[in-house]
Amino acid sequence: MNWLNYLLEANLYLVVFYAFYRLFLHRETFYQLNRYYLLITSVLAFLLPGCQIGYLYSLVNPALQSVSEGIPYSGTLVPIVAARPGLTFEDILYYCYLLVAGLLLLRLLKSFYYIIQLARKADKTHSGNVIQVHLKHSNKAFSFFNLLFINPEVEGQNIITEHETIHIRQKHSIDILFFETVLIFNWFNPICWLMRKDVKLVHEYIADEATTNRGLAKHDYAMFLIQNSFGSAPNPLMSQMFNQSILKHRISMLNKPKSAGRARLRLLYVLPITAGMLCTSTLTFSKDYTVIDLYSKKDLPVSTFAKKEFRQAPKQEKKKIYPIESINDGPTGTRPVKLIVINGKVSRANNFVSVNNYEQVKELNSAEAIAKYGKRAAKGALEFTGKNAGISITFPPPIPLRKRPGKPAVSNRPPQPKIEVTHFPPPLVKPMKKTEDDPGVKTTNSQKISDIGANPLYINNGNITAVNPGEGKIVSFKAKSARVTPKNNLEAIAKYGEKARDGVIELEDGEFYITDAKTIKP
Repeated sequence: MNWLNYLLEANLYLVVFYAFYRLFLHRETFYQLNRYYLLITSVLAFLLPGCQIGYLYSLVNPALQSVSEGIPYSGTLVPIVAARPGLTFEDILYYCYLLVAGLLLLRLLKSFYYIIQLARKADKTHSGNVIQVHLKHSNKAFSFFNLLFINPEVEGQNIITEHETIHIRQKHSIDILFFETVLIFNWFNPICWLMRKDVKLVHEYIADEATTNRGLAKHDYAMFLIQNSFGSAPNPLMSQMFNQSILKHRISMLNKPKSAGRARLRLLYVLPITAGMLCTSTLTFSKDYTVIDLYSKKDLPVSTFAKKEFRQAPKQEKKKIYPIESINDGPTGTRPVKLIVINGKVSRANNFVSVNNYEQVKELNSAEAIAKYGKRAAKGALEFTGKNAGISITFPPPIPLRKRPGKPAVSNRPPQPKIEVTHFPPPLVKPMKKTEDDPGVKTTNSQKISDIGANPLYINNGNITAVNPGEGKIVSFKAKSARVTPKNNLEAIAKYGEKARDGVIELEDGEFYITDAKTIKP
């Protein structure tokens, strides 16, 4: 709900700025400064939420000073399509906000239309850059940009013209439009309604002061305003001279003595207030809509220790995995559809599902593969290169043992020829806990791999896995925990039969890997 957080933070700053204005400035007679204060602080209130001080944030959160290196991901991203829930409270709040803002926007457009229609139908005369719109049979007198609406037969026409011309020259209509826009987007904040009223009052103070400074007595001018007061302005865009609702304030300020020059120094208090808001925006609000970092932590000088650590940081490499399409190759497992060539050697291993840690891969179509590798590559070939390239295997479900009365259980799988198997390195995993019920069984932390024979029994999660040793060599495994039982262990032979005579390797949530398959020359 970033939009709501931003609006709430901005309106909080707006309240603070306006409170300062009401406490220290609104009764002072430096009207132009008050006008600029209301304009600038209103803009500043909506800019501060998008700013932060990165240096300050890094001091409070030292962990952000650590150096990190991002590694780009070059694989294929699969989009996740999540089901959208029904109408939420945030949606209802958002639609209500838009509804009220839309109604206020329609009201503003209606005011525009009313003024345009009034100016289009009436007679007009030009006086320099000012266009006088004659409102016959009306006592209204107001201005909008360079349009001055006035009854040419009204008494005191010169005074009215002088007053409204001040509004036109100082472009007060721009201020009104700005605060109307602020009100549309922040209608829920009562301060916005008060600021719109106060800026119009400041405009009248400025015009009253300029009019009386040109030779008109303040008493006579005040009596003229009282005699021609017509009530409140019918249009929010109008700068109306004879608005009865603010007449008392205007006459009071007209007769007030000028404020001392040192009173303007109160505006300097706004600087620490703004700094405090900026610190609050940096440290208090948790947000991701910050767009300006006034003092980014990346601009800070890096210490010698940090540079040294950065130089010594090992470069991380992205592990590449290429899935291999397979077809059913009978009860012995699966065989890749395309011929797999790793570093120039043709792999004849079964039961593997992917090629790992390769650097480059080249795909050959059927014609190219047959020309290079013969008929065995009739469906194409994949050529992998890389120093650490290898394949990852998976085992088919275990074959149930056939039990005979009075005889140990034997497997239905035909006997497999024995081949020399590379010794297993100690696994970099937490070993399975040794129990007293398994005498003679040692964990992988203390078991020497040399105690295992050339054709041990492979078990993963309690299931005996089937291995086709005629196609490749298993040289490593990875698991959550592992336990190695040495060869000629009577307990293992009694439990699993003769196939456990060369030892047993039991894994928990693990996989066996072939990284050096048998190869044949093309």
